[in-house]
Amino acid sequence: MKNIQDFTEFLNESNELNENQGRKEYKKLRKNPPELKVEKNPKEVIVNTVDRDGNKFRLLFNKKGGGFGFSADGWSIKNWDFGYKAKDIEWKADEGDWDSVFDMILKDLAIEDVSSR
Repeated sequence: MKNIQDFTEFLNESNELNENQGRKEYKKLRKNPPELKVEKNPKEVIVNTVDRDGNKFRLLFNKKGGGFGFSADGWSIKNWDFGYKAKDIEWKADEGDWDSVFDMILKDLAIEDVSSR
């Protein structure tokens, strides 16, 4: 029984270390955000983010027809609390106003990096 208790304690300590490391990364990115550049007239923009607990998520903007579609790499956008509707974020992307898009996303997330093509 002692071996199981030791293993359980080890797992709990490992989880705490990972959570603390993730929180540190979030705080570091919030204090010193990277330069966020999007190329002119992109077809696709990928935004890698970190939440307050250190969980990493990828937000995808893909141009479909005349405008951008917004998804969360398999996660439902409705599960996210950006403080804005997805269509409002998409419309800012359609306008090419990426600074506003990033400001909308940054409510509860830190942006790790952005790539576009």
